[in-house]
Amino acid sequence: MSGADLTDAPAELAIALLTAAYRADHFSNGILENEFIPSGLVSRCLRRLRELDSQSQGLDG
Repeated sequence: MSGADLTDAPAELAIALLTAAYRADHFSNGILENEFIPSGLVSRCLRRLRELDSQSQGLDG
């Protein structure tokens, strides 16, 4: 999960990965701070969501 390539991922996948990382932290306290943030997963998900948002705003405007 930490190495997921989100280059062409739909928003649903990025959101699912963020949700999974958050829920994993519930069962394994600290995994979010010690695994998913340092690996860049959270940043990549948020970056992809921002890209998709920008693209959708470009289509509407």
